[in-house]
Amino acid sequence: MQVTDMAEVKILHQLPDPDIFRRFRAALGWGEISHDDARRALDVTQLGVVAQCGGVIVGFGRVTGDGVMSFHIEDVIVADDMRGQGIGRRIVGALVAQIEDAAAPGSMISLQAAEGKERFYEGFGFSARPKPGYGAGMMRLVKDARMPEQDR
Repeated sequence: MQVTDMAEVKILHQLPDPDIFRRFRAALGWGEISHDDARRALDVTQLGVVAQCGGVIVGFGRVTGDGVMSFHIEDVIVADDMRGQGIGRRIVGALVAQIEDAAAPGSMISLQAAEGKERFYEGFGFSARPKPGYGAGMMRLVKDARMPEQDR
């Protein structure tokens, strides 16, 4: 779908329902999760937005963390047929604005950019690590949902 007027896309300060959350994640190859796991993840989300066009959710993003000092942007997802139209930029901009309203001085926003998306986030003031005074960001997968159980 091509949006002719970005005013058609509304950014709402809410979260998607668990089934939409699951469907979007699976469409990106991020693995299948249960309805209950999706609900639990959304229940502990601090902040979130959905992008809606014609009453249909076409993207969303959410923020986890303690809601005061530590914020982590995750699950920034835009529907395949809506990418490249600035919707992701509006989602991240809305999330950053929400964080800035809630954050105490000295707070940190973190994220893990998908490969090749680093420049997108640099436009919002994010910088790659390591850099002076900061080590490399690190992660550990507990279970890789994309990998069949027998191959884990």
